[in-house]
Amino acid sequence: NDSDEQYIVTTNVGTLPSDYTTEWESHFKYLYSGNFLNFQVEYGDSTGTIKKSRMEITQDAAVAVVQGTSGIRLGLMRFDAGSEGGFVDLAVDNIEDNSDAFETKIEGYYPYGVTPLSESLYEAALYYRGEAVDYGKDSRSVVKNSNGNLSIKGTPSVDESKSGSNYLSPLTSACQTSSTIVLFTDGDPYYDTDANSKIQSMIKDITFPNNSDLSHNCSGDGGCAEELAYYLANFDQNDELEGKQVIRTYVIGGFFDETDSNNNDAIEYMEAIAKYGDGEYYSASNYADIVSALKLTLEDTADTPVTFVAPAVSANSYNSLEHLDQLYYAMFVPDSGNDWSGNLKAYRLSSDGIVVDAKNESAILENGSFSPSSRSYWTDDSITDGHDVVIGGAASLLTANYNVYTHLTTTSGALTTLLTTETISKTLIGLDNSDSDADHKHMIDWVNRISSETTDGTRREMEDPIHSRPLIVTYNGEIDGDGHTSQEGVVFVGTNSGYLHAFKADHDEYVEYFSYIPQELLANVPTYVNGSTLADKTYGIDGPINYWHDDINKNGQVDLDNNEKVLLFFGLRRGGSNYYALDVSNPEEPEFAWQITGGITGSDFEKVGQTWSNMELAKVTWQGESKVVLLFGAGYDVAQDNLSKREADDLGNAVYMVDANTGEQLWHASPNSSDLKLTAMTNSITADIVPIDYDGDQITDYFFASDIGGRVWRFDINKENSKASEFATAGMIFDANGDANSPYQRFYHAPSISYFTEEDSDGFLSLAIGSGFRAHPLESGSEDSFYILKDYNLISAPETYTKLTPAGLA
Repeated sequence: NDSDEQYIVTTNVGTLPSDYTTEWESHFKYLYSGNFLNFQVEYGDSTGTIKKSRMEITQDAAVAVVQGTSGIRLGLMRFDAGSEGGFVDLAVDNIEDNSDAFETKIEGYYPYGVTPLSESLYEAALYYRGEAVDYGKDSRSVVKNSNGNLSIKGTPSVDESKSGSNYLSPLTSACQTSSTIVLFTDGDPYYDTDANSKIQSMIKDITFPNNSDLSHNCSGDGGCAEELAYYLANFDQNDELEGKQVIRTYVIGGFFDETDSNNNDAIEYMEAIAKYGDGEYYSASNYADIVSALKLTLEDTADTPVTFVAPAVSANSYNSLEHLDQLYYAMFVPDSGNDWSGNLKAYRLSSDGIVVDAKNESAILENGSFSPSSRSYWTDDSITDGHDVVIGGAASLLTANYNVYTHLTTTSGALTTLLTTETISKTLIGLDNSDSDADHKHMIDWVNRISSETTDGTRREMEDPIHSRPLIVTYNGEIDGDGHTSQEGVVFVGTNSGYLHAFKADHDEYVEYFSYIPQELLANVPTYVNGSTLADKTYGIDGPINYWHDDINKNGQVDLDNNEKVLLFFGLRRGGSNYYALDVSNPEEPEFAWQITGGITGSDFEKVGQTWSNMELAKVTWQGESKVVLLFGAGYDVAQDNLSKREADDLGNAVYMVDANTGEQLWHASPNSSDLKLTAMTNSITADIVPIDYDGDQITDYFFASDIGGRVWRFDINKENSKASEFATAGMIFDANGDANSPYQRFYHAPSISYFTEEDSDGFLSLAIGSGFRAHPLESGSEDSFYILKDYNLISAPETYTKLTPAGLA
């Protein structure tokens, strides 16, 4: 034999190919053994030179993935070199602090021994549960000395993992509701029976699912691993922490031929551990496979399924100071690609002020995350969904081809345009004309929620509503003999794939009224269909939603017979520069009302950038009449994403007022406006406008605005106006960047305003506002502040608008 050829002998060597002299002439060769971390023999040429061992491939892949991962906590365990369980070789810690030690540890591993899978999984359970160290007391490893010779030495679980004879559980916070064990193996447990009785004792009081293969009398090599995985994934593993802490088990099976029927039992065994452990099974036979499996597992581990925006609360139309008990949460899961998942879930607010689920149990833990054992309304009674955004909720009940509309003009009219290959061209849905008809149909099917991958042909998925807070509109209701209020409403929410969804606001009955996609956002569809391969995030309907009920008879109900109407207004935030208005007076027959298209030179709205600002409803005196209007900042200029000092913006530096019925511009203020010229208004206004009615006559007297440049503005309305140029006066009342050498401070949000009384005066308005950098929220070098401003001009406009700076504050 060639002198460079190596043979690996273990206690459990697999079968060689029947004609290895022929089969080993191919480029990649494998020598199988019972221990996953053994050798993969690779021949690069006819000389038979070994390039990489299985151990080296696994080491390289694991180190590469860990070095490129952040935001999780990580530890490391390995099998004992003898035949008894495993031990903690690296205590769980932040991966940023642990990655170098992980690399050092794993690169020092040498393959030796058998495969005690269930014993090692049992030791991992003891570690998570903070119980007495077992196999980790006397464990051993094979190491190389400086001369390259092998020896066996004692390697008990590391000191950092224990205190005295007990493990220090890495579960230290109630928010650690779901942890993960990743088990590397070739699926062939060997000398692995010692932990069976210990596992049986651990699981003796639990009940297994009907028709499962799980048993309290599990036996044989590795025979209790599935039962232990089920127990860890479904029952609380830390009684001292609030809520339920579970541990999922993922399995990566490596370096064996899945086409060989001799491996079927091993594959089924590994799949069963992952299945009952609420994890996933991945097969890995080379470097790329291992990297992919580890990345998928760590991404799943790093998911934050409790990410949600502020809930919508159902209001009582009979009492403006009272809210009903319905809560709707828009949720999303961040992902490494573009296709983030989302959902809308319903809960209830108890009389004690506690958020409760469909089981009338507390749904939210003390740390603010959803309890894994909770079940939202609209969710199948057989499952819990608090731990997972994707399952349950509105997404689980979506139907295919159901009232998904767009509107292909800017003129008002009923929403009747359904999405088909005839009505929506390839270019309109984000394809090139050269793309195939099959691709065109695939995009149309996706947007209509038609799927060839489900048994009933329905794609039950919602996408991410990152900043779109659900909005509930109450339409009508009844008061029974006991004074209980029963009302009908609709909850609206937008997603970044471009949908505006409308659902019946009813815990007991799920109804989807319609979905609307603005024609400008149809091009988002391919970025979600192919989203897993895209790095840049796509945004759609990601802005605030507001509405106006023209309640003519003031009874709090939408009376269509009385010509009342409900208009819904929404922007796009980073999804674009448009605002839209829909007439949803009858949610079963929605209509397109009007549209504002921003950023077009020479248009009425040329200053409008990304539409971040809420369209704030107000009633003003306009040329002698009372008029319902919408006030909004002109939005965001993306140039601000990367500025380190204050510079003038091209877009967003304006305030607009439009007719709520038509969207027609009535008035605006900007550096060059003929209505109100404010030369210092050089930065974009993403914040909501804050209208003030100081005398309670339901007519706005003045309003405030704040801009990205760190300024706060006051606008005072002249109720005797006869034309746009007489409508208001204004001035800057605070500049956070007005002092020399001050750090750049940005105001993305409006001030929070409260009224305070004070002796010997009419009192004052307190304006509270904080700075930040939304484009780079994790940047550590920024210097931000929180300010409280006092405005004593309650009743009338100030004689002069005095600009304060931080240096002038008390």
